Amino acid sequence: MASEQVARVLQSAAESLSRGGHLYYVGSDAFALLGLIDASEMVDTFGAGHDEVRGFVEDGWQICDNNQGDLSLCGSPFKMSLSHFTEHQLGALTENDTVVLLLGDVVSEPVTRVWRSVVASRAKLAEVRVSCTASDTTSTPSSRDRDCTSVSVLLPFAKNSTFRYVLEQFAMKLVLNAVSTGANIMKGRVFGNTMVNLTVSNNKLYFRSVGIVREMAGVSEEEAVVALHRSIYRDQPGSVESTMHKLVSDHIKAGKRHQMVVPLAILLATGQYSSVEVESVAKAMAQLSSAASLRQMLQASRHNE
Repeated sequence: MASEQVARVLQSAAESLSRGGHLYYVGSDAFALLGLIDASEMVDTFGAGHDEVRGFVEDGWQICDNNQGDLSLCGSPFKMSLSHFTEHQLGALTENDTVVLLLGDVVSEPVTRVWRSVVASRAKLAEVRVSCTASDTTSTPSSRDRDCTSVSVLLPFAKNSTFRYVLEQFAMKLVLNAVSTGANIMKGRVFGNTMVNLTVSNNKLYFRSVGIVREMAGVSEEEAVVALHRSIYRDQPGSVESTMHKLVSDHIKAGKRHQMVVPLAILLATGQYSSVEVESVAKAMAQLSSAASLRQMLQASRHNE
């Protein structure tokens, strides 16, 4: 069944992220663009590093048709073409990485060449194909000598159906969501069905972070705000009260410089640490950094309350 194969890809991705490796999506056209979109959501949603989950599409920025044009010179996270993958990621692949090939009815020659090189690497392999007809048997470069998990989703619509492309892309998006979300859950970035390691990167996520701290630490909203500000301004000594007059946009700007802002705020809100500001922040951050997973750390903090 497709669900069993999706579970195998999810497990592979989780093992890669937990071991400090990467999850890469490669392909062409709309499916690869969906992989790129899925990867881009990991930083804000789960606090993942910019290089942990990446998507690469054959035509790079050209497929986006964006007003700004090619943004690849803006930095590593903006390098999204297959040529960038070949130049920067391919040669560094290890057994701790998972590479997923995203497929439709046709496999282009550039994608074929890249995939042959991936098959020759030490990375774990997976293929996800979404199609509306069982007769679509376009093969990918041989991976018979490697353990490659193949997910095939067959949709019950004619190949020329009006809704074909919408449904194919929707099906691919569901598979990608299952893989990336499941992998981050297994890495320990979700606690009690709450994404506790989100990045405080916009207005919505700032107020969501306050709510998460309030709920997880069992404190008032005012106490949650204080704890969140202590986490955000951890490298700026001074009274927390001095941050209260600042705009939310100021908190967001400062918060984006740090990782694990919300988990740290949760620990600080529990009151288990020294009353000395610098010491309490440093101790809580050290424990977070050394924990096997955020979930385990937060579970332990609740038991100690």
